[in-house]
Amino acid sequence: MFEFWAACAFAWCNACIVAEELADVTTAGKAPPHWGQVVRRGRARGLAPIFAITQRPSESDKTTVGNATLVRCGRLNRANDRKYMAQEWI
Repeated sequence: MFEFWAACAFAWCNACIVAEELADVTTAGKAPPHWGQVVRRGRARGLAPIFAITQRPSESDKTTVGNATLVRCGRLNRANDRKYMAQEWI
């Protein structure tokens, strides 16, 4: 279902994209194909801003984190989660 939504969003163009709870629909590895298109090539199609929201960044795909223009992070209770975000922000 998420991949269908991402394919539709990529085809739509000129829109704000909000994807919430990414850890539920992606893995810590590579982004799913259509979501990866949105994240990597969406801005050229007018998909901006893209809000990729998750409570567990370490469980979400690296494509999203790697392509982020702006990252906001709230409190993370687990040491591994804090370590992951610290590494990403350096």
